[in-house]
Amino acid sequence: MAQLRKARAEVDTAGSAYSPQLRLNASSGRNGAANGKLASAANAQLSKLLHDFGKTDNLIEEARKREEGKIQEHRDTINRITLDIVEAWLNAARQTEMARLHQRASGGLQETVRIVRLRAEAGLMGSGDVELAQARLAQTQAAGMTACLLREQSLSRLSMLSGGPVDDRILASPTLLMGNGPASSWDPSILPGVRQAEAEHQAAVHHVQSVKAARWPSLYVQAARATGSQPNSAPSINLTLSMDVLEAGIDSRIESTSAEVQAALLRVQSVREAAEDSSRRIQAELQSIDMRRPLLESQALSNAATRRNFLDQFLAGRRQVLDLLNTHQEVLAADVALASIGFDRMVLVAKLHGLHDELSEMLTAPPVISSGHTVRSAADAGATSNRTH
Repeated sequence: MAQLRKARAEVDTAGSAYSPQLRLNASSGRNGAANGKLASAANAQLSKLLHDFGKTDNLIEEARKREEGKIQEHRDTINRITLDIVEAWLNAARQTEMARLHQRASGGLQETVRIVRLRAEAGLMGSGDVELAQARLAQTQAAGMTACLLREQSLSRLSMLSGGPVDDRILASPTLLMGNGPASSWDPSILPGVRQAEAEHQAAVHHVQSVKAARWPSLYVQAARATGSQPNSAPSINLTLSMDVLEAGIDSRIESTSAEVQAALLRVQSVREAAEDSSRRIQAELQSIDMRRPLLESQALSNAATRRNFLDQFLAGRRQVLDLLNTHQEVLAADVALASIGFDRMVLVAKLHGLHDELSEMLTAPPVISSGHTVRSAADAGATSNRTH
C-alpha cells in the first residue's frame, strides 16, 4: 500500500506544475555612505504555466500509468497469494483423504492379520506368515501417520498465508473446482500482470514524449509587484517564453528512453505469451487427467473385486498369504492414485480460475478452525457448502 500511496503522490506532484506559483523576495541594508539610510525592498511574483508543448502533460500521464502499473502489480500479488492459499487448502484436503484411505486399508489388513493368526494357531500356517502380515500392517499405518503429519504442515502453511485460523471452508463454493473451469472466453489482457506490463509500456512512451518536448519553449503568465524605500512601482503582468537553446545530452536521453519503450513492449509480449502458454499447458493436463481417470476408476473396482476373490481362495487354501497381502496393497495404490488425480485436477481448475482473474472472488472469510484441525475432502466441503446455501 505504501507503493500505491507513493505513486498517487507522484501523480499529484506532476500535476502541480500547472498550479500557480507564488514567489516572495525581500532585502534590507545600508548604502556605503556614512550617513546612508536603511534601504529595504520587497517583491512578489505570481506565475502560472500556460503551455509547454506536452512536456508537463506527458509527465502527468506517465505518472498516472505508473500508478496504474502499481495497482495492477498489487492485484497480481494478491492473485498469487490467493492461488497459494487454495493450493495449500487442497493439499491439506489431499493429505486428509490419504490418511482416510490408509486408515481404511489398515482396517482391512487388521482383519487379515486376525485371520492369519487364527490359521497359524490352528497349525494351518507358520509364524512367518503372521509376521509378514503384521509388517505390512505396520507399513500401511506408518504411511497413514505420515499423511497426517503432512496435513498438519499444510494447515500450518495455510494459516500463515491467510493470516489467521482457517478451516475447511476456504472457498465459498468448493464445487466450482470440480467442474471444467470458467465458462467465459479468455483474454490474457484481463490479467493484472499483463495490464501492469502494458501500463509500464505506456508510461515509457509518455516519458519519451516529455523528453522530446523539452526542446520546445514553455509559456508562462507572470504578475509582479515591488515595494521598497523608493516609490512603489506599478504592478506588471507579462507573458514569458522560456526555452533551453542548448542542452547537452538530450539526444542521448531520447535514445535511452526510446530503448526503454522497446524493452517495455517486449515485456508485454513476454508476459502475454507466458500466460497463453500456461493456459495451453493447463488445458492439455486437464484433458490428460480426464482421459486417465476412467481407467483408474476401472482399475480400482477391478482390484477390489480381485481382493475379495483372493480372500475367498485364501480361506479355501488355494492362495498364499503374500498373494492376499499384495491385493490389499494394489487396492490401496489404486485408491490413492484415483484420489490424487482428482486433487491434481482441482489444482489445475483453480489455476484456470486464476488465469481468468476470478480466484480471489471464490475465497470466503475463514472462520476459526476446529480443535481437531481437520480438513475434509473437497467433495465433503462441497456438500457442506450446498447444504449451507
